[in-house]
Amino acid sequence: TWPVDALPAPDAVPWDEIHDVPLVMVTGTNGKTTTVRLLAAMVRASGRVPGFSCTDGVFVGDELSEGGDFSGPGGARAVLRDRRVEAAILETARGGMLRRGLGAPRADGVLVSNVGVDHMGEYGLHDIHQMADAKLVVARAVASGGTLVLNADDPELARRGPPDRATLVWISQHSKCTPVHLHVADGGSAVIADDSSFIRITAGQSRELLPIVDVPVTLGGAARYNVDNVLAALALAPSLGVSDEHAGSALRAFTPSPESLPGRTNVFNLGDVTAVVDYAHNPHGVEALTDMILRLPATRRLVVIGQAGDRHDEAIRELTRSMLAMDPDRIIIKELTKYLRGREPGEVPGVIRAELERLETRAEILNIDGELAAVRDALTWCEGGELLVFPIQAERAEVIDLLTVLQAEGWMAGKELPPAQHA
Repeated sequence: TWPVDALPAPDAVPWDEIHDVPLVMVTGTNGKTTTVRLLAAMVRASGRVPGFSCTDGVFVGDELSEGGDFSGPGGARAVLRDRRVEAAILETARGGMLRRGLGAPRADGVLVSNVGVDHMGEYGLHDIHQMADAKLVVARAVASGGTLVLNADDPELARRGPPDRATLVWISQHSKCTPVHLHVADGGSAVIADDSSFIRITAGQSRELLPIVDVPVTLGGAARYNVDNVLAALALAPSLGVSDEHAGSALRAFTPSPESLPGRTNVFNLGDVTAVVDYAHNPHGVEALTDMILRLPATRRLVVIGQAGDRHDEAIRELTRSMLAMDPDRIIIKELTKYLRGREPGEVPGVIRAELERLETRAEILNIDGELAAVRDALTWCEGGELLVFPIQAERAEVIDLLTVLQAEGWMAGKELPPAQHA
């Protein structure tokens, strides 16, 4: 770059040193940030510097350049302007696309992970088909010969085909699903998971990449939604110049810890009590989380539930019904004061409680203001053997800090908690 009033002569520019870096875009209703972080770990394992933007901020290598939600064009611009970046991974959320378009004119690879019901009624999107159309805008950025990765297990995506110029790679947890079967039979590519392994299929040849149990983020296969995220990352990795060997080594080393994946499938072992912190905030994400929760042992289950005020009442009721599928013994309805977004205090919790009462749940129900306060109450309730489910949006850092301290100190059910002001 040069000042406008000091442009160099064309023959003074070292053109052979100027080039693009590999770039991929990641979108979908859920799983975007996890997939982005997995891809960044793969690039690091290949010996290069990744730059990525997501809902947690802008990162170059291991350095956080700026915190906050940067899943739109602003985050993309910050990544692509940093000269240290050798491969770019851009979380590309629906809102940013609809407000300001894509953050880059072309990409070597693009992922649409899934299409779920969330943010309906915003920017003219009123049904699942329109939502899919919006998310598939990223496909227009695929460079000639680039790769479009779609999830064959998502009904809305399964019926859609790729743009003519894109190479389609299906991902699926069901090797015999129709789109994958037909695509592979025609010489197409896919990355699938069978009962035990991740497998890449190219030109009719199958290659086992690594066992599912070797990938910590899948929790031994119990976190099926993270199996999807791993499939997506493996399918996009070649677009970033990452070999299967480097991808495998990164996946084996990547743990769902608060440091590497803050607020997403973070599991805390507190004696014989297990606490799960996750970002699940819409029915699609809660259903995926429920599948994992029901696979984990528990004497009793507790769920914290709340929602931002910019969702309409039926969306809040649907989220409530999704949470109830975890079969909780106790439900804490949280007030998200930070995310009232035009609602009156108590209005969203009122919608949730009314739906729970309509469904005649067996669970004990109580209301608490704030996520950290809800978590502290949940811990006080424990007697031993409980599974605590904490979908956290507003006070993630505070909740994770508390649980990290308790785990390090060997806290067990029945013990006192640190004073609130020190939590």
